[in-house]
Amino acid sequence: MSEKLNDKGFLLQSLKENMTDNIYFKDAESRFIIVNKAFCEWTNFHPAQIAGKSDFDLFAKSNAEQAYKDEQAIIASGEPLIGIEEKETWPDGRITWVSTTKCRSKMQRKRSSVRLVFTRI
Repeated sequence: MSEKLNDKGFLLQSLKENMTDNIYFKDAESRFIIVNKAFCEWTNFHPAQIAGKSDFDLFAKSNAEQAYKDEQAIIASGEPLIGIEEKETWPDGRITWVSTTKCRSKMQRKRSSVRLVFTRI
């Protein structure tokens, strides 16, 4: 067991599967690259269906535009957004509110910037 505690992949997988908050990583174009179980349950998508999609595929255009704008600002400034309240309008007209924290990951390659996002419903 102590070997697994030193395995970062195991730890990330455990966090993804057990955290009740939505956790996801996005690429520099704001496309989902990794999502956790809670996010999949919330959006009603399988992880393979989410990969490569953006907020424009899930939410109303106005919500997606704001998320994209926020995320591009994080890439440019490196400053996180902590505990912001977001209104999300779903394609079926349903509205949900979430508290979101978005930050830029320390993992950066060339012009790519991965963002880690936590959303609490």
